[in-house]
Order: sequence, then C-alpha cells, then structure tokens
Amino acid sequence: MSEKLDNPWQRFKPVAGRRGQLALAAAVWLLVGAALLVIAFCFLSIHSYWYLALIGVLLGLLKGKLVLDRVAARNIEHIMSRPAGSCLGGLYPWRTWIMIAAMVLLGRFLRHSTISRDILGVIYSAIGTGLVFSSRRMIAAFRGVKEND
Repeated sequence: MSEKLDNPWQRFKPVAGRRGQLALAAAVWLLVGAALLVIAFCFLSIHSYWYLALIGVLLGLLKGKLVLDRVAARNIEHIMSRPAGSCLGGLYPWRTWIMIAAMVLLGRFLRHSTISRDILGVIYSAIGTGLVFSSRRMIAAFRGVKEND
C-alpha cells in the first residue's frame, strides 16, 4: 500500500524543500530579531537612552559572531542533511526546539519581572541584533541552493 493510504494524515503534513526550509529558518530569525529590536527601542526611547541601545547592538553583534553564527551553521547543516520535501516541524533539531521554548519562557519571565525596562532594552536589543546579524548565514545558504532543492 502507498504511504498516503497507510496514513491519511500524511497529506496535511507541511513539507518544503531545502530552499524553502532555509528561507523559513532565515525568516524566523529575522522576524523574531526585528520584533525584539522594536520592543527594545520602545523600552529605551521612553527616557531617550539611545546609548544603551548602541551598547545592546554592539553586544548583539559580538554574540552573533561568537555564538549565533555557529548555531546558524548547525541549523544549515541540519536542513541540508534532510531529504528534500521534509516536514517543516523538523526544521530544527529537538534540542533547538527545547532551547527556543526555554528562551520564550525566559523572555516572558523577564518581561513580567521587576527588572528595569532600560536593562531589558539592552538585553532585547542584544538578542535581536544577534539574530538579525546571524540570519545572514541562512540567507547565504538559501541563495546557494538550487531552485528545485
């Protein structure tokens, strides 16, 4: 029997080629990074603490270069090792999904904590900058993959 007949839910599985998966991974990093930057600048603009935003951006560039570039390279390697037409749920390895969930929970905790919005602005701008900066690795990989991959 064919796989479609064995599992009727198979047709609802979101699939994409390697190029689509790389585009999605880059878009996630870009969108989350941009959202964090917007929130950070809203926090910091209240008191016109633009120098704190600059500190966050510089820290984010450093974090991107030293940490997130390696994470992006591992994600690219993971995507490229998967067969074309793989499920989008497997876009990231399980370990990465767990890390994403932990970061979301930490972000919610920080936002509802008593930590100053100025400090949160620095943290958010650093993380947002790092994500946007390191997404360039996935964009480059996306450009290097053939159209039908």
